[in-house]
Amino acid sequence: RPRHGRQAFDLDDLFMETARVFYKLRITTGDLRGAGTSEEVMIELHGDSGSSGKQVIKTQLNRAQTVEVMFEVHGELGRLQRLEVGFVDAERALATKGSGWLLDRIETYRIDNSMRRIPKPVIFPCQRWIGESESGSRSGGPLQTLFPLAMETRVVVGAAPAKAAGASSADITLCAVAA
Repeated sequence: RPRHGRQAFDLDDLFMETARVFYKLRITTGDLRGAGTSEEVMIELHGDSGSSGKQVIKTQLNRAQTVEVMFEVHGELGRLQRLEVGFVDAERALATKGSGWLLDRIETYRIDNSMRRIPKPVIFPCQRWIGESESGSRSGGPLQTLFPLAMETRVVVGAAPAKAAGASSADITLCAVAA
């Protein structure tokens, strides 16, 4: 409550205001027949300092097009380590023939507090179907876990395959490190 002409404020509100972080995502759909989808898609970013929570993309994802969306995250994610992408209503999407989506890649750009883009994107290549293709000849899981293109991945020979933390029944795509 105001005292001596000063306006009262909650320290938690002040902290949350300064901890707001924005990400611009450039989502590119592949260029094959039936590659687009009208299903709602969710994306969750995971970094070494936190997670964005599930964010719903409410836009048409058309064949051979790139759409840009903005995420607002409360708190710093740190270095991005993985991205989960899939259908909001996976059961419905899997039951509907041709609702699959051919995701080519997602580029993420961190935006600073003055809404300027930090120049170097983190690229998450996918180049696979999420759900079933229109022809039914190709399909992938309704949830995919993607790893950044430039992230180094250590492989232990003879080790049993492991799932990423919280990936449940998701497919995991490992990508080569760009040289």
